[in-house]
Order: sequence, then structure tokens, then C-alpha cells
Amino acid sequence: MNSSIRKIAVFTLMTGMMAGTILAAPFEELFQLKGISGKCYVKKANDTKFVKAEQNKAYLYGTAVKTDKKGTATIFFSKKNTCVLKANTSVVVSEEKANKKNKIITINTGNISVDLDEEFHKTNGLKIVTAAGTCKAIGCKFKVAQTGKTDMDSVKVNCDKGTIGASGADFEIPLLDENDELGITEAKDNSFTRLEVIKGDMDIVVKNAKAVAETKKATKGSVVKIWREASGSGKTKTVTILITNPEGALKEAITYTEATKVALPKVAAVAVPAAVAKAAKGEADPKTKKDEPKKDEPKKDDGKMQDTADLLPEPDLVGLSSARGDEAIHAEIASQLPAPTKKSTPTPVGGR
Repeated sequence: MNSSIRKIAVFTLMTGMMAGTILAAPFEELFQLKGISGKCYVKKANDTKFVKAEQNKAYLYGTAVKTDKKGTATIFFSKKNTCVLKANTSVVVSEEKANKKNKIITINTGNISVDLDEEFHKTNGLKIVTAAGTCKAIGCKFKVAQTGKTDMDSVKVNCDKGTIGASGADFEIPLLDENDELGITEAKDNSFTRLEVIKGDMDIVVKNAKAVAETKKATKGSVVKIWREASGSGKTKTVTILITNPEGALKEAITYTEATKVALPKVAAVAVPAAVAKAAKGEADPKTKKDEPKKDEPKKDDGKMQDTADLLPEPDLVGLSSARGDEAIHAEIASQLPAPTKKSTPTPVGGR
């Protein structure tokens, strides 16, 4: 009798271990391309030209993959762990040299949809790197879309299921939960970033006036704008942050100085407006009082009072929401950016 009980116990333990292994299936040493529809191309790390991708073929990490305007393909990491490339998408699928269990998808342009096992993070890691920030997968289903123009890159991150994290220059969102959506717009010279909570609620971590990280609560419609300007030596940067509530009213203004890790123009391409600098220092600006609106300021038709943040003379980056398309946003940004001159916009030293 005791022997039978022991056998049952051992069998149950082994079954549980096997089930756990299946749930946390490790990524394969190579990734496969499956479900190819339309045209899909690949380029190995040391090659110079793209060639036609082959259905179900395994490729080395470090390979670039792209689809045409009617093409789609699925990156198969392992059972229950995939990434769908939509039309007109270009990515590089790589891995960390120090820890090959951690994979990286770098988006050059386009849309991807990631679907991962809930337990995948126990055996692997996956980061999605974009021009405006990085997403860290925790065990979830999510989408990332990136578009770019001459001066700006726009990224949308949508969490369909589970949780993900997002981070970038001078900000971090530890967790995006189910149905949360975040929009990020960043200047290509790193001088300006705009975050918008499109759906849901989330914590956004930025630094305070003492350059110490603090968590800010953000709800749907909240916006965080971050300006960066390098010092004369280029070794430090001044960061100015404005946080507005869903109604567009200025909630908090912050400014601090710290060492810089990324090359910045000494004068930002999207210059820090005087009103922003004053707000960050806690000074009132008579030109932006609610009861004394600018004469040439267009009236809003939503019945809401116009606040300081609405009157700031900086690019009106109002939307990664459905109200306006990316083309309209980028066109308006471009029209408001100052024309580059040797005096006002020197060429940044180094890369991004």
C-alpha cells in the first residue's frame, strides 16, 4: 500500500514538473518565420542585401526581417511565444551577448503584435526597442507601433493582456496593465519627449528638482512633456518637465540638472519656451493668466478654460490618440520647429 502511494506521489510530482516546463518553454536557439503572407525578406547580420524569407525556416539571432505593404510574418520563438509582423514592418531580431536568454526586437518602422506565455519570463526575457523608448515584456499580449518623420518619432504601446513595462530617456512606466495604452513622441536629437496616457491609468516615474526619482499618478488624457538642453561643456544637461492633467491644466513643473549620457544639442531643436522655464521655477507668467488670454490665441470649442500649459509656445503635440493621425501630427510639428541655423542648432556630437 505504501509503495503504491509513493509511486502516485512521484508520478504527480513529475507530472507537475513537466507541466511547469511546458508552460515556461524556453526560447529556441534559432527563431523561425512562419505564416508568411505576401512578401517577406531577411538579411543576416553580416550580409548587405535582403533575400526572400522561407516559410518555416530557422534563422540566427541578429537577422533583420521586413515585410512589404501586403506582407505579414510570424516570428516563432518557442511554443506559445510569438511575434507577428504586420505590413510595412522592419525589425531586427537579436539577443544579449551577456545573456542569450534575453531576446531583443528592434523596430525600425511598422507594427508588431507580441503574444507570450504567462510564464515565459521564468526562462527568458524579451525587450522591444523603439526610437522613443523600450518595452519590457513580463508575460503578456501587447502591440507596438512606430512611425517616423524628419524630426520626430512616434510610438504607441498597447497592452492587451497581462503586464508590460516601458522606459526611455528620463522616464519609466513600471507597469502597463490590460487595456492600457501609451503614446510616446520623441525628437530625433533627444531634446524633447512627450508622453500621453491614451487609455487606462498608470504610474510614470520621473525625477524631481533634486534629480531623485518620484512616481506620478497619471490617468487617461494626462500628458508629460520633457525638454533636455546640454550645458556649454556638454557634460551636464538641464531637464525641464511639465505634467498636465486630463483637462490640460498644468499640474506640476520640474527642472533639474544632471550628468548627460547622450549627446544633445546645446540649444534644443524644440527649444524650451520661456513660459516653461518660468513655470518650472514657480514664477508666474502674466501672458498666460487664465483671465487674460492672448488676443491671437484661437478659442477652444470644448467649453473648458484655457490653462497655462495650453498657452505655451511649443509644438502642439496633441495626439497619438484616434482624434488625429500621425501624418497631421508630424506636419504640424515640422511647421512649428525653428529653421536650423549654425547659431541656434549646432550639429550634435556623437550618435543617439
